[in-house]
Amino acid sequence: MRDLRRDADRNLRMTAGLAEYGLILDSCDALIDETFMSAPGEPWPLRDQLEAVENPFVSAQRRAAGIGIAALITVVEREPSGAYVLNALVGRRSAKVGTYPDTWHVSPAGMFNWRFEDQGPCDDDGPAWSRYEPDDILRSVLTEYAEETRNIKKMEENHRREILDAHPVVVDIKENARIEFTGIALDLANLRPEICVLIYVGDHGW
Repeated sequence: MRDLRRDADRNLRMTAGLAEYGLILDSCDALIDETFMSAPGEPWPLRDQLEAVENPFVSAQRRAAGIGIAALITVVEREPSGAYVLNALVGRRSAKVGTYPDTWHVSPAGMFNWRFEDQGPCDDDGPAWSRYEPDDILRSVLTEYAEETRNIKKMEENHRREILDAHPVVVDIKENARIEFTGIALDLANLRPEICVLIYVGDHGW
C-alpha cells in the first residue's frame, strides 16, 4: 500500500506498488515485536520514525505496508433441535510462522501478492500493473481457500488464472457461497491494511 483515501464519491481507494516480502517484515511486522516484546519504558525506535508521517494508517511512507487479505467463512447449520445457527470458521496459525505464531485467525487469509504470471513483475519491458485484473483480489482469496481449508498445496505455486478458475473446489465454492468484500481493516500492531471478505454459505446441506 502507498496510501488509502476516499474519493469524491466517498469510495475507498488504495494505491499500491510492489515491494519485497523481506521489506514488509522489516518495516511492518517488526513493529509487532517492538510493541509486544519491549520491556516497559523501552524506546520504540521503529515506531518513532513514523512520527513525521501525517497519518501512518493511511500513508505508508518510510515502510513497505504489505496488503493482507482476511476472509471469514460463515456457515448456516441446523442443530438437532431444528434451530438454525450461524457458525464462523477460525483456525490456529502455526507456531513456526514469523508473524502472529500460534494465534487464532480467520481462514482463509494471506497476502495480496504477485501471483498470476509466469514471469516476475520486472522481467520484461511492460508495466507490472498492467497485468493485474480486478478479479485477482478474489482469486487471491480463492487460492488461500483452496490451500488452507482444502489442503490443495499445489495452488501455492500456481501462476495461471485459468487453472484456479476451473478447479472443482473453486467452482464449487463460487456456486454455493456468497462472497462479499466488506471493507479494509488496519492492524494497529503493524500498521498494515487488510482487505476484509465475507464468504457466506447459506445452504446448511452443502
